Amino acid sequence: MAIANAAAVHPLRPGFVAEISGLNLAQPLAAEAVAVIKRAFREHPVLVFHDQSFDPGALMTFSGHFGTVAPHAQLKYRVPGFPGCSYVTNREANGTIDQFGQAERAVSFHSDGSFKPVPDAITILHGMEVPSVGGATEFADMYAAYEALPVDLKDRVKTLKARHRLHRGANGVMGPSPRSPEVLNHPGSVHPIVRTHPDSGRRSIYVNGVHTECVEGLAAEAGRALLAQIYEHCAQPQLVHAHLWKRGDVVMWDQRCTLHRAGGGAPRNEARVLLRTMIVTGDAPA
Repeated sequence: MAIANAAAVHPLRPGFVAEISGLNLAQPLAAEAVAVIKRAFREHPVLVFHDQSFDPGALMTFSGHFGTVAPHAQLKYRVPGFPGCSYVTNREANGTIDQFGQAERAVSFHSDGSFKPVPDAITILHGMEVPSVGGATEFADMYAAYEALPVDLKDRVKTLKARHRLHRGANGVMGPSPRSPEVLNHPGSVHPIVRTHPDSGRRSIYVNGVHTECVEGLAAEAGRALLAQIYEHCAQPQLVHAHLWKRGDVVMWDQRCTLHRAGGGAPRNEARVLLRTMIVTGDAPA
């Protein structure tokens, strides 16, 4: 059993990204070790663990320490026998290139499941096969993005809400079917543009170019212009961290205060296979 005194937290970007060493996440974790991870996660919404080895069952068990694992919408990528696990991959089951996974999937900054009344809160990815170059995952810090908003823009958005619908944002790409009917037919949800994190109490920007359809109470053109201004602000290089994958890496991030996207650039002749869980914690944006 992994114990807390074996764990060490190493900030890479204080308040945003940290590495944790000294834990074998596939083994049963003592309560104190889980508490160390949760404390670090409250302070750093992107956590990195190296040299791990998960099978789907072990990843499900680890994920369960942080909430309820939610099945992924795209049935094609679900792991057989483990609906709560899915693949992020550029390979079809027969080994040929998955064009959506190679060049189209998640290429714009977004937060998973923001169209749901209670969106996904946490995502965990495990690198099973990684390319020799490219294939990074990029994260944008929405705490820092909110804090750095110009005063007039911060004042303008503080009471506004936006409607989120599946892939109806300016950069939405629907991807392959079939999808689970409850997601495909989802009517969407309305959330505040600025939300308060239920654990840290900090404010962050909560809109994204994939799922955010419009701003409530604004004419369509004015809403699009406002969202475009926010997206440009959130993608500034000083707010972004790129994780370059190594085989065995695990990255855990907080969907409530970050955006993420695929960095691209993986060679077509090299496989990129990541195992994923998405976790809900029961808190709606507020």
